[in-house]
Amino acid sequence: MIGRRPLFFAPLLALSAACTKAELPQRNILLITVDTLRADHLGAYGYSKPTSPSIDALFAESVVFDDAQSSSSWTLPSFASMFTSLHSSAHGCFGYRDKLDGSFVTIAETLSSRGWRTAGIISHVFLRDKHGLPQGIDDFDQSLVQTIKESHQAISSPHVSDRAIERLESFAAADDDGPWFLWLHYFDPHVSYRRHEGISFRFGKTPIDRYDGEIAFTDGHIGRVLDRLAALGLADDTIVGFLSDHGEEFEEHGRKGHGKSLHEEVLRVPFALRVPGSPPRRVETTVHLVDLSPTLLELAGEAWPATAPRHGRSLAPAVRGERLPDAESLGELRLELRKDATLTSLIVGSWKLIEERARPPATEVRHRLYDRRDDRAERTDVADQFPEVTTRMKKRLAAATKRAAQTSHGSVAADLDATDLENLESLGYLSDDDEK
Repeated sequence: MIGRRPLFFAPLLALSAACTKAELPQRNILLITVDTLRADHLGAYGYSKPTSPSIDALFAESVVFDDAQSSSSWTLPSFASMFTSLHSSAHGCFGYRDKLDGSFVTIAETLSSRGWRTAGIISHVFLRDKHGLPQGIDDFDQSLVQTIKESHQAISSPHVSDRAIERLESFAAADDDGPWFLWLHYFDPHVSYRRHEGISFRFGKTPIDRYDGEIAFTDGHIGRVLDRLAALGLADDTIVGFLSDHGEEFEEHGRKGHGKSLHEEVLRVPFALRVPGSPPRRVETTVHLVDLSPTLLELAGEAWPATAPRHGRSLAPAVRGERLPDAESLGELRLELRKDATLTSLIVGSWKLIEERARPPATEVRHRLYDRRDDRAERTDVADQFPEVTTRMKKRLAAATKRAAQTSHGSVAADLDATDLENLESLGYLSDDDEK
């Protein structure tokens, strides 16, 4: 099952949530997300280049998930899944014109309804209110968002951090007003990869080098926020979550960018939780971004709303040092950039299946199977070598997508104006252009 326990576990889950609520103190939550950040380009995941000293220092104090998988390979569906604990087939945010339906429950909405102060500072056009993701965030700063075209050239990390520090200082000054939730989203590792004086020269001139320079630039500004959190005396009462929405392709499978495949380089993301009182450790079990919100709520002394469906599980047991059981990991992609096909993927243990289904009127279906124990980079399709495994994985993938769709409300259209659509077209978002 995808993150759901059998019904006979329900009383135990309710009891666990009640005990967690009573025993854990309420803690603040600082959620830091970085766009387009590959896990394997951070020192904490073994990268040899000095891209991430601040992030690495945070991870050294955190529970680090070595195999965290996103729900999709671009921003909107990934964040919709993070915040609702639902897969894309449920929340319906598949395309650039989609919006998260207000009937879905988000982590911020849950916290706000329980008296938390909620704030967000973002710099990405697909995270603005037009797409529905900030529901429940009472103090939402989207003023750094530019047009879709201009955002690809903008440098926003210094401004996100400046405003984040202002929010932290205001929280510290009003310390008796209850717990707070602050979401920061950094955009700069996203194409176009800008060069930064005093930083980029260390990495080189290729696209991957410039990408690494963008990570290092962003890392420095994230470090400013973490330093200020500590200086204000807030770190001991604040859970810090760090993750990315998706990675980036550099022609490992013949494509550039993201939003075009469901391979390892775009679905595997960095994910760590620094929880006061919890020692650092590494978790090898595959986890999914739908697990984020239930986990943060439990760690903060709250519980997922009893009436809201979810596909994710709480990872709090792993933070406490308990063994985390295996679970399936579902990926989905239906985008204008792939006019030829829709993609789904499923990880079960060491196996990963990618299904490529042609869009009507074509009927072709292609399946690729990878053994992640020996081929983590997904270079060799072994579907023909293991036909029984392929058949079994196809059945599990069909069952997983069917379960995910059971809570679907259907897609909702975002209120995009002519400028939005023109910018999407000019950047290639509405055409199959691998150069974008």
